[in-house]
Amino acid sequence: MKQISSQDMQSLELNILKAFKNFAQENNIIYYLCGGTLLGAIRHKGFIPWDDDIDICIPRNSYDKLIELVKEDRYIENTSYKFCLPLDDNYIYPYIKVVDTNTIVYEKDIKKEYCLGVWIDIFPLDEFPKTSPEIKKVVKKHSNYKFFNKIYVSGNLSTPLKK
Repeated sequence: MKQISSQDMQSLELNILKAFKNFAQENNIIYYLCGGTLLGAIRHKGFIPWDDDIDICIPRNSYDKLIELVKEDRYIENTSYKFCLPLDDNYIYPYIKVVDTNTIVYEKDIKKEYCLGVWIDIFPLDEFPKTSPEIKKVVKKHSNYKFFNKIYVSGNLSTPLKK
């Protein structure tokens, strides 16, 4: 086993993203770059040099559709890229990851038995409630789960970004 550079890791992640893009297009899954990935794409025309992952988000209806699509066959066709889903055995994240099963990443503060390969993160994108009682409920719930990643937006989620 050999250690790879951050540039090698970013290259592997980009390959996963390209495979996911094809999978998403074939299955009418809407997705967006988000977080540092979006910032890097705009500001650096690629990765933020020190960034070590790719983050995308998917509107809730497409996110749920994705889970249903990959329940039986977790691999992107003709690749070593596997979908890891919340509630899978020995999976500790509350969101989807697509991992390269030909690699292993040892994360700081994560036990080795939970290690995965190089990955991209896929977060559900939920619409923010419109009424005050619903907003208070979400804020309370979100504060209770502050360690989980959950992204909310206000507005129309039906128009994906085009490139």
